[in-house]
Amino acid sequence: NNDTALVLTAVMNSTWTAAFLTLWGDEARGGYRRMNARVANCIPIPPINQTWPILVEMSRSAHHDKTFNQAELDQTVADCFGLSASTRKALIRVCRRDR
Repeated sequence: NNDTALVLTAVMNSTWTAAFLTLWGDEARGGYRRMNARVANCIPIPPINQTWPILVEMSRSAHHDKTFNQAELDQTVADCFGLSASTRKALIRVCRRDR
């Protein structure tokens, strides 16, 4: 389904997936992390809820207009997964530590 692909694209471009990769991705050259099938298979698929249409539209807009708002995307993905404020802060710290 096209909507599922758009939602997954939004999730994959979120800060939360970047934190996940920092924690679970295989090490690659230059301090980067590699997403392989093992890692990609562990990334959760968000439940279908009221945020799905928003994520679909955000992905569609980013694809067609080549613009998006990272903070808005992160907020919507976090809402979709029900991430608490403390979890979000911890994941952001993970991303910053990796840089």
